[in-house]
Formats: sequence, structure tokens, C-alpha cells
Amino acid sequence: VLRTILDDNAQIGTKILPVPWEQPADDEVNERRRWIACKRTTGVVTVDQAGEDNFMARGDINTDHIVEHEGTFGVGDTVEVRDASGHEIGRALSSIQSTRIKDSPQCIALSSQDYFILECPIRCK
Repeated sequence: VLRTILDDNAQIGTKILPVPWEQPADDEVNERRRWIACKRTTGVVTVDQAGEDNFMARGDINTDHIVEHEGTFGVGDTVEVRDASGHEIGRALSSIQSTRIKDSPQCIALSSQDYFILECPIRCK
């Protein structure tokens, strides 16, 4: 069975070839943000005013602006982002483990595709 599957001339199954990475189209970014918005969070980060301003403007949060965090999360996990008064302002994919937040000056969300700013209610399918 494996020989048949691995034979390049066999007309069986689906062959998937690598595709070079391209910047996603706006609709793909919106779908990714919807996915982030609806994904279960594994942690919470609370940011100061400068952290909130950075997040709202660029989608990134430097660890220097995190005043506290809850939960245990790793790289790629979805975290809820709260302002200093405790209100959720958005969600982001973490680029750092929660255990390293105070050790390392890094950003939580690194690109415009990896965060969602809570501007209006979003319907999760």
C-alpha cells in the first residue's frame, strides 16, 4: 500500500505541494481575526495606558506595559487583553510564555494578523 501511495505515477490520494508564503488578503486577515476573537483564551494580560495605546494603534504589547497576568499560556495561545480598569479591549496570540513575561522585553502580538481589537460584538460561528 505504501509503495502505491509513494509512487509518483500513482493516481491515488491527494498530492499537496508547498506554496510560497504571501501576505494574506484583507478578507483572510479578517477571518483570522474572527478566529482569534472566538478562540478560547488561556490567559489574561492587563496593560497600563501606554500598553493600551500601543495595542489599539499597532496591535502589539511590550512586556514592560503588562501590569499583571493571569493563567498559564504559551507561545501561540490566545490571551485576553484588558485595560487598567479591567475591561477587555481585545485578544492576541502570545509570542511569549506567561512564565517569562517579567524576564524578557518582548511583544505579545507581533503582527497585524495576530490580534483582534474589541470594537464591536462579533458573532462566532
